[in-house]
Amino acid sequence: MFISGCNLIVYDLTKKTCEYLIRKNPRCKITSMSIGNKTPKEPYVCLGEYNPETGESQISAIDVNNGKRHYTLKYKTETSGPEWKIQHSTILLNSTYLIAIHKRDETLATKISFWKYNHEKFISEVSTTENILNVSYNPQNCYGMFL
Repeated sequence: MFISGCNLIVYDLTKKTCEYLIRKNPRCKITSMSIGNKTPKEPYVCLGEYNPETGESQISAIDVNNGKRHYTLKYKTETSGPEWKIQHSTILLNSTYLIAIHKRDETLATKISFWKYNHEKFISEVSTTENILNVSYNPQNCYGMFL
């Protein structure tokens, strides 16, 4: 699976074929991508997307098996100043939760948000002046985060 411009492409190594996953808003720029599992047999791709026309960011969780978008999480930006863009997002191990890192252009400011994507529900957010670029978690306890 890889990104080409605003498209998400799945390459099948066995069949040697490419398939485009349909996205609801193809004009949104993809700012991050990761793959996680809702259950061991339900892989999802998690996309951070930015719409330059509206200045809004969103997270899309797409079912890899059928290419159908299931959930869209809207992240509202502040009314003044530069927009927050999603730099990293990941689905926590075998769960319906995801975590995202939001950054502003040319600043170290970082926001970390926590979502329950199968309900399209924002749970919590924390802001920091530290330059955080990635997040990972303990596989034994996915609620233990490492920044």
